[in-house]
Amino acid sequence: MNEKGPVPGKMTRMESPDEKSGFGVRMWRAAKLEAALFDEVKADADATGQAMAVVVLATLASSLGQADGFKAILIHVLLNIGLWYLGAGMAYGLGIKVFPEPGVQGEIGGVLRAIGFSSAPGLILILSFFPDISGLIFFIGFVWVMMADVIAIRQSLNFRSTFRAFGIWLISMFVQMFVYFRLASWLGVLPAS
Repeated sequence: MNEKGPVPGKMTRMESPDEKSGFGVRMWRAAKLEAALFDEVKADADATGQAMAVVVLATLASSLGQADGFKAILIHVLLNIGLWYLGAGMAYGLGIKVFPEPGVQGEIGGVLRAIGFSSAPGLILILSFFPDISGLIFFIGFVWVMMADVIAIRQSLNFRSTFRAFGIWLISMFVQMFVYFRLASWLGVLPAS
């Protein structure tokens, strides 16, 4: 930059297109629980692949030290992708049809992307590999992801009420846990307790 403004043809830090929308930056913003990030990915149809990558990375982080072998890790990844779709579909259906606020709006893809990015705090679960702190890490990870999920639901459906978003998360989480335990048990990949 010079005194008259930007130098033609030279990109400045403020002009960087990836400054706020790069994959790593978006994951960091989701982990920081930035409501604006969930609005951003809700509106960015090109972010669906990134959202799925966050779900996969969080699953891999939680699988270290828990899953027994490649097959179990692969099954967990596939299960969690399915649960991501189930959770987003439930949040959308409950938020739009069952417990809507006046003026609520949203689309399923936006909810899917926002909830995918809300898995970013789950990367902390990589520390659960250390048995002495694994219980504490799982607790911190669960609460952190829950907070991100609630913000993602609130932002993706344009709710004013965080309490309503939490209620939708709670119903959705119970269903997802039921489905997970049934399928993981049936497939023989329940983590060791």
